[in-house]
Amino acid sequence: MRFFRLLAPRHPTDMLYARHNPIGSYGSDYSIPTLICPVCQRWSSSDVVRKELTSDKEVLKRLDARPLHLAEWKDEVIELSRLLGIDKELLRPGTELGPPRGTITRTSFDDFLDVGCSRFWVKPAVRAAIVQAGLIGIDFVQVEAQWDSRIAHPPISEPDRWFRHIDRDAAGKR
Repeated sequence: MRFFRLLAPRHPTDMLYARHNPIGSYGSDYSIPTLICPVCQRWSSSDVVRKELTSDKEVLKRLDARPLHLAEWKDEVIELSRLLGIDKELLRPGTELGPPRGTITRTSFDDFLDVGCSRFWVKPAVRAAIVQAGLIGIDFVQVEAQWDSRIAHPPISEPDRWFRHIDRDAAGKR
C-alpha cells in the first residue's frame, strides 16, 4: 500500500495565508444543533455528512447550530435522523450537513484551495488525476461555489470546484 500526502502550500504566517487564500466564506448552511456541556459550556464536533437534504423548510429551520441540553439534544437527533433519512449514529453535535458552499474572491487561484480544518477544494484536473490513478480513501463532492459579488467579470459563470473528503471507511479497502 502506498500513501500520498495531499496538502495545500504552507504559508509562514496567518496573514500571508489569509492574503493568498481566495475563499471569502466557506461552510454548509445546515448543521445538527450543538450540545450544552456542564463542564466545557458549548460542545460541537467537526463531523461532516455530505448528503442531499430535504427541501422542507420546516425541517431545514431545525438544522442550525443552536445549543441544546443533552436530553433535548438526544430527542432532536432522533427526530432529525428520521426526517433526513440519516443514521442517528452519524449525527453528532454540530455535524455539518449538505453540500459544501463558498464564495471565491479572486479569479486566479491554485489547484488546491485550503479552506481550513484539513478541507480542500481542488480543480477538476486534480480530481481527474486522482480518480485516474485509482487512489482510494479520497472522495469528492461538488462544491456549490459562487463568485464574490465584487468580481465584475468572472471568467466563467460558476467556478467548478471539488471538495476533497477523506473517506475513513475506505482505509485498507481495494
